[in-house]
Amino acid sequence: MAHNALLDVGAELGLVAMCLLGLYLLLAFFRLTATIQRGYGDEGFVRTLRISLTIAIVERAMFLSEQYFLPFWLIGGLAAAIWADGQRRRQPDRG
Repeated sequence: MAHNALLDVGAELGLVAMCLLGLYLLLAFFRLTATIQRGYGDEGFVRTLRISLTIAIVERAMFLSEQYFLPFWLIGGLAAAIWADGQRRRQPDRG
């Protein structure tokens, strides 16, 4: 068992899965950053999510592999939901 979440996924599922996990984490981080810049959602909450994701990436993806799924998927899902809601609210009503 690898002591790195990315290596653990790479060893169990292959290099493609490892790269997809890395891209997922980067996309979540950049979406949270863009969310702050565009003013989507509550700024304090979004900043907290971005800091939490950074801590999860550094702590869990680089040094620990146990229990890495929950923070990654939860924070990534919240980032996607806030991003999608901001995009939806930004578009004019077409009805």
